[in-house]
Amino acid sequence: MEKTIVSDTSPLINLEKLNDGFLFIRKLYGKILIPQAVFKELSYQRNEYLKTHAIKDIIKILPIQKNEIPYFKRKMHSGEIEAISLALKYKLPLLIEEHNGRKEAQELKIKISGIAGQIYYAYTQNIIGEKESHSKLDQLVQSGGIGEKVHSIILAKIQEN
Repeated sequence: MEKTIVSDTSPLINLEKLNDGFLFIRKLYGKILIPQAVFKELSYQRNEYLKTHAIKDIIKILPIQKNEIPYFKRKMHSGEIEAISLALKYKLPLLIEEHNGRKEAQELKIKISGIAGQIYYAYTQNIIGEKESHSKLDQLVQSGGIGEKVHSIILAKIQEN
């Protein structure tokens, strides 16, 4: 059975910043589900976005109905709200970077990760090596996708293994 995950906007943008970012995530997941709001946030030329990154086969855009959106305590944008709701609806893990969204998802018992966590996961599954994991983490820091603190934490975990 192919592995599936739901994604908010920022993790997909972070994948764009990595050399072979979408190739890397393909090694982990067969499908990435995104809600309409995330797709709208990705690009003004949305149909071109899927072609440009050659991800038409891995990204699946699904609608969320208003009655499927739970009450949230924190302020979030529509992409986060719909992505969390989609993960909850399908009982799937969620790629999300933003603090408020991560807190809401955790309170709803949704398994969460950011792209840095996925790099670590790929390393532990022997999908990428230590050198490639370091390179991808460095690229995320240089592009502003993660801060130095997250970079240091993930590097330390990789070196522990």
